Amino acid sequence: MCSLRELWICDTQISNLPPEIGKLRQLRKFGARSNNLHTLPEEMQYLQQLQWLHIGSNKLSSLPKSFDELLNLTYLNLDDNDFNRIPELLGNMSMLTCVSMRHNPVRELPDDLLLALNRLDKFDLRDTNIKERPAHWKVW
Repeated sequence: MCSLRELWICDTQISNLPPEIGKLRQLRKFGARSNNLHTLPEEMQYLQQLQWLHIGSNKLSSLPKSFDELLNLTYLNLDDNDFNRIPELLGNMSMLTCVSMRHNPVRELPDDLLLALNRLDKFDLRDTNIKERPAHWKVW
């Protein structure tokens, strides 16, 4: 299975991913939405070919410290989780072009993080606890 390029484990009710997930070094697409994941293993950092990740509808509130080592990740879906803040390490991920964090209890988007995410084409924060746009934000 080390040559696996896509893995879909959606709606399986799993509560954790084994550290061996890091052995899937050719993985490009990974879908694990609608499960009971509370954490992700640090070994996810070894998925260097990963471009697309959907881990929405879980119970995640943070990402592993080494998550920003996923250098080829372009799409990330974190919808319907328990994030009360936007993970700062997303600002280090230069290939990321689409992030969705709908339906999370996020309360704010710090200006410095927003500036770090300037390469995004889409950043979806609908249905969060962010109620007002700061006056200094410009709308195009």
